[in-house]
Amino acid sequence: MAEHVLALDLGTTGVRALVVGGDGRIRARAWRPLASRFPQPGWLEQDPAGYWSASEDAVREALAAALLGARDLAAIGVVTQRATSLAWHAGRRAPLGPAIGWQDQRTGARVGELVARGIPVSSMTSATKFEWLLRHDQALRDAARTHQLRLGTPDAWLTDRLTGGTAFVTDASQASCTGLYDLRGGAWSAPALALFEIEPAWLPGLVPTSAVIGETPRAWLGASVPVAARAGDQQAATFAQGALAPGAAKLTLGTSAILELHSGAAPARAARGAYPLALWELEHAGRVFCLEGTVVTAGAAIEWLVDLGL
Repeated sequence: MAEHVLALDLGTTGVRALVVGGDGRIRARAWRPLASRFPQPGWLEQDPAGYWSASEDAVREALAAALLGARDLAAIGVVTQRATSLAWHAGRRAPLGPAIGWQDQRTGARVGELVARGIPVSSMTSATKFEWLLRHDQALRDAARTHQLRLGTPDAWLTDRLTGGTAFVTDASQASCTGLYDLRGGAWSAPALALFEIEPAWLPGLVPTSAVIGETPRAWLGASVPVAARAGDQQAATFAQGALAPGAAKLTLGTSAILELHSGAAPARAARGAYPLALWELEHAGRVFCLEGTVVTAGAAIEWLVDLGL
């Protein structure tokens, strides 16, 4: 009986694959770097095709190191960087341009305009990035006219590729980082979609964090593997570190430094320097929420100092 799980973690600076045994021990791991480009000051772009190729390489290396094959896997789970914004063609499953990173500041003026109107929005969320892509890229508008446009965060892109195009989905933890999600209603927000001129059909379906939503094509690894959980990396870290009850918190240091405070079964009121998000939605257990605070640059600053030779 297959008892191993493959965890795929697509971060900002790299992709990590872990093979975890039924006893919770890591059997093998692999890592591939992700390149970023900075076409203008404050802009950050990555290659969606690179997300997939690096993920494939990491998965194959980790399985080989563990001396296992696809038939030994009970499931694949995916966690990814959040709010990074991608667009791709539904039929070809091909990117329609670069991914705009969550740290990207190109929509800063638009964000300032909306905040001045009393609309709570941040340049870190996906909403203004999707809007910018639609206004500046003819390929997206062409795909929209032919009903082939897909907009999403990296988890939706990877899940689409992992399932051979049969599952275009995301979960509440990722959706709540887009600025387009109704925390209380648990659905895409109609007023937010109207504000940013985004059609619901362009966005992924919403499923529980823990739902099994499809299988990998048999040809990919030699056998089909269920594609199970998907989550934002910070929410996944909160779960893994055992912050499972209201009042519990975690602080993760990576590219950024992000604090999550579990706030229970209802969204918390925004506080100065913090904002409410969905933590996760477990099947048969409902959604829970958090307050989050972010220091955008933490580990990335150390990497920058290393690049300077210090």
